[in-house]
Amino acid sequence: MSRSRRKLLVVLFFALAVPAAALYAIFVRTEQYEKSEAATPDGPSLLARAIEALGGHERLSLVRSVVSRTIANEAGRRTEARISIALPGRYRHDVSTRGARLVHASNGDTTWSTLDDVPVPVEEADLLRLEEQMAMVRCGLLVGLEEDTTVTTTELGLRDGLDWLEVGFEEGDVGPFLLGFALDTAMLSRVEWKASMKSRLTKASMSVTFSDFRKIDGIMVGFAATISVDDEVLAKETIEEISFGKSIEPEIFVEPEPLSQSPIFDRLSAREQVVLIDDIPGDPADAERVVNAFIEELDINRNGPGFRDFDGERTVAVGLPVHLTQQDKPRAGTKGTPRFTIQTPHRILTTIVTVPDAETLRLAEQRLREHASRASLEQSGPIRHVAWKKSIVQVQLPVKEQ
Repeated sequence: MSRSRRKLLVVLFFALAVPAAALYAIFVRTEQYEKSEAATPDGPSLLARAIEALGGHERLSLVRSVVSRTIANEAGRRTEARISIALPGRYRHDVSTRGARLVHASNGDTTWSTLDDVPVPVEEADLLRLEEQMAMVRCGLLVGLEEDTTVTTTELGLRDGLDWLEVGFEEGDVGPFLLGFALDTAMLSRVEWKASMKSRLTKASMSVTFSDFRKIDGIMVGFAATISVDDEVLAKETIEEISFGKSIEPEIFVEPEPLSQSPIFDRLSAREQVVLIDDIPGDPADAERVVNAFIEELDINRNGPGFRDFDGERTVAVGLPVHLTQQDKPRAGTKGTPRFTIQTPHRILTTIVTVPDAETLRLAEQRLREHASRASLEQSGPIRHVAWKKSIVQVQLPVKEQ
């Protein structure tokens, strides 16, 4: 199979079935499969029936670009993602979330990322997840799997009301993937596999379940997706817009040049539930370890990067965004111990620091204050440092009108 054909398989399903955060799945090993009545020696294979249900070989081969916009609700947090794909292998994924905008893109040869327009490193773990995502994309589009000698497909039978196909890849450390198809329509309803997660030493069991199928330009698209980790719902996504064949400016896929200075953004912070410790008597790192142990003890989902709040050079609070379900009953903390609170949206000025030493952070804070002064704004609370990565910090200055 040609490289351009493989690229088609990868990018189309990326937009159809795995927008924004939907790059997750669960792989369940089980022997509880029943023989499918549709599996007959003389009839079409499960894969062939599924390809026809999706839109057919001929229609899928005509796709040269896909643009989509999705809205996700992940652990109580709303995110918006825009995906732009141009064959034979360029893609761009913009996500607005947690008071910042992340971009992950490739021009076909180079993969790059930015956070609030500042180039940030693409780590090895990121590349591994991308490899998994691309393999899942190929599974979703289906066309070409049978012709590829590095891919194996095995019909498993019926489980949980779906007809299952196992797809294995000889290249790379990904898969196998289980694809579950609806018995009546042969539409891909669920994908399951083990996914790499940065916070875990082992791969996580994850799943994507698709629904609300609609035909767009002759191609069936699942407009709703539910993403789960270890059988717990992580996020729900809805496609708001999707188009095929739309013209895309090639410049959006080109890696940006390094900036001489990180830009400053004026934005509204997100409403979020947090666990924090204030009135810190000692080392802030010790307080952070206490907060992490606290949410692990209560089995509460972390929902974003950790932060520290500062009054001058003194750390006055450390915390983590979390997601509390209706079943959770958080206990109130005493002074100097972890406590739950809801932080309401407020106006903030933000900038990114890629070398977060004390002097660089101080200069970033000074830039934000000077920007606020020029805009007739005044500081309205402690400065916050949000640790997006080990070497990437977003500095936030809360402000209000003077």
